[in-house]
Order: sequence, then structure tokens, then C-alpha cells
Amino acid sequence: MFEQQRYSPSGLVSKMWADAEWDERPVANQGTARWFLADGPSLWGLAQRIHSEEGEGEA
Repeated sequence: MFEQQRYSPSGLVSKMWADAEWDERPVANQGTARWFLADGPSLWGLAQRIHSEEGEGEA
């Protein structure tokens, strides 16, 4: 039942849509914007926050 494979967030969203046989699914998706951490931010939001914090230390 479960595959022992790794997926990117967008790749996993695409696979779930395909497995659900959604014929009209979009060609692309923003997987990182659809996955949220337990404390609230999306993966995309977390990446933006980390990038911003790293940029502040380079001044």
C-alpha cells in the first residue's frame, strides 16, 4: 500500500491528485504553499522567513 519513495512537496501533491484520478487536475501546483507546519507557517513561509533572517546577518 505505501511506497518507500521520497517526494518533493509539489511532487507529492501531484501524485495524490493522480492517485485520486482527478482528470481535471492542474498541470502545476505550489506544494510548498499547501503544506503547513504544526505551529502555523507553510513550508514556503518558513523558507521565506529563514532567507530573510540569513540576509539580515550579512549586513
